[in-house]
Amino acid sequence: MKRIFSAILVTALLLCGCQKTPVEESVPETQPLPTLEGTVTISGEGKEDTPLTAETTVANPFYQWFVDSVPVDNANGAVFYVPVNAAGKEITVSVGADGYSGSLLSNGITAVANPSDYHTMAGMLGASKVQGRVFLDNEDPTAARIEWPACGFEFNVNVEGGNMKVHYKTSYESTLAVFVDGEKRERPTLMPVAGGYFFEIPLTAGKHTIKLLRELEPATNVGYKQMLLGIEFAGTVEAPPAKNDLYFEIIGDSTVTGSGSAGTFRPGQGFLVTDHSNTGAFSYQVAQDFGADYSIVAKGNCGFCSGDVVQKISMTDAYEYWWRWTGEEKYTFLRCPDVIIMKIGGNDTVAAGFSLEQFKESAKSFILRLREIYGYEPAIVWFDRTATGGYQQEQYNAMLDLQKELADEKFFVTSFDYALEGAGPATAQIGLPSTQNHRDLADEITAYLKNTVGIGK
Repeated sequence: MKRIFSAILVTALLLCGCQKTPVEESVPETQPLPTLEGTVTISGEGKEDTPLTAETTVANPFYQWFVDSVPVDNANGAVFYVPVNAAGKEITVSVGADGYSGSLLSNGITAVANPSDYHTMAGMLGASKVQGRVFLDNEDPTAARIEWPACGFEFNVNVEGGNMKVHYKTSYESTLAVFVDGEKRERPTLMPVAGGYFFEIPLTAGKHTIKLLRELEPATNVGYKQMLLGIEFAGTVEAPPAKNDLYFEIIGDSTVTGSGSAGTFRPGQGFLVTDHSNTGAFSYQVAQDFGADYSIVAKGNCGFCSGDVVQKISMTDAYEYWWRWTGEEKYTFLRCPDVIIMKIGGNDTVAAGFSLEQFKESAKSFILRLREIYGYEPAIVWFDRTATGGYQQEQYNAMLDLQKELADEKFFVTSFDYALEGAGPATAQIGLPSTQNHRDLADEITAYLKNTVGIGK
């Protein structure tokens, strides 16, 4: 069941998750929270693609912006850019605070048309269906950061014809997946050009649905950024695609990102940009099989406690942030997933000095934190490749023990027998799945979710 939470429920979300715990008798009685008091107002002109600012007397507030009473995904800051297609609609913001019940609702501002051929990604945020953790850049708040796998924008346009320019800025060579009306186009390579640059998408006159998604393994070097600045075309932005009923969250490591799935590891070079395909990974493919919206939170070399090779930040460190590697603020968790899929932990069990007991405890802490955030509504499925002995078998057995210990009926531990015919380290000892391997794995996971977990029924 799809749930989208507004700021009215943020306090309850942080305290209780999406649902009550399974054993209600064990939950102690608590004192009622004090009612939130104060004021919240909006300042700004209200023109499309220009900022509005929420001003409140509440300390440490949570924000949620609305367009005609509908919450806007990822719009949880004090500043909100009026969507480029919002003319005539009412913009409001609600404010909540940790430790208080209820929320405050602002005055409404009616959006005003601001016709232009160029639209910033801040204005497109509310005019798109956003997939994954997309967030606005601190230094350029009109630009959208796309750092997690396959995150990005899906939006509808009515064009007069010609090319759509997609303006970007990146500090390293990167790439995007571009879909037009569901068809994947040749993906552009984005280069670190001073001041940003653009690529063009040829479009026929008429209505189109465009998807722009990250295709590259997340880069965690200090100062690295991949940003979409805006789109430019002759025509109009229409109402965004509807949200899907199902919402998946997929957490993991390089396998989940599709690292190397479209190419080959080269000794002395590693992977090239063209070797990576986030949208070719099982994580994206499974979501597509179910027609689900998704958020993929994954980074190569990360485990529950083992970190990436650059800054040594683990998934436990990173998970609760918009983008932990640059110190961004904490994520808001306003939409509750139907299922959380995890392919993570292998990097822990091969890390130097890391014991199996530590692995089990770190996995336990992470899963319990997921339950604190989301409650017991989502199914949690942890899996790895079918074990053939050694550390992999020990890891799998530890997760089976953890499953018994937690006695959580919606926590599943399983394995899938998928091949590793794609890219791997120079020694070829631990390969990574190819695009076809990912597709085969997606088929196995999709069947398991339907037949064993009961997703999509």
